[in-house]
Amino acid sequence: MNFISIFKNEFDEFVKYKKSMGYDYNKKTIYWYDKLDKYFNDNNLDKKEISEELYNNWLMKRENESNNTHALRYTAVRQFCTYLIQNNYKNVYYSDEYNIKYKKEFIPHIYTNDEIVDIFKLSADVDITFEVIVKMLYSTGLRISEALSIEIDNTFLNIPFSN
Repeated sequence: MNFISIFKNEFDEFVKYKKSMGYDYNKKTIYWYDKLDKYFNDNNLDKKEISEELYNNWLMKRENESNNTHALRYTAVRQFCTYLIQNNYKNVYYSDEYNIKYKKEFIPHIYTNDEIVDIFKLSADVDITFEVIVKMLYSTGLRISEALSIEIDNTFLNIPFSN
């Protein structure tokens, strides 16, 4: 973690604290604290203070921002400010008046048998790699990102086959 703002030590301690509590603070989670840290740095904070204006500007919903992304930004600032207040930092603004919730915007489509057959036929027309990926996704339930991150182990390719 390479935090850069005036709160860099506090961000480091916050992440250590959360990990010690058993939370899985992986790259995806820390991403939002990096963004918040950069936001503080871009606002040229020279004192360890979070004003109401700074807090509210961070929480303003961005153009084309999903509700989920907005809620993740809110969670980051809410948790960090709560941590600072619990550790006796003064001049840290925090408000519970925001009630941003994660909203599922995706509505799944359940394919009919005919649609599945059409998808398989079309994927076979593209190329063998695409066809294999489509059939693997269908049969395993993998997410597309999981399927695309699969790597072929070179040792597997070098196994001699006997007759």
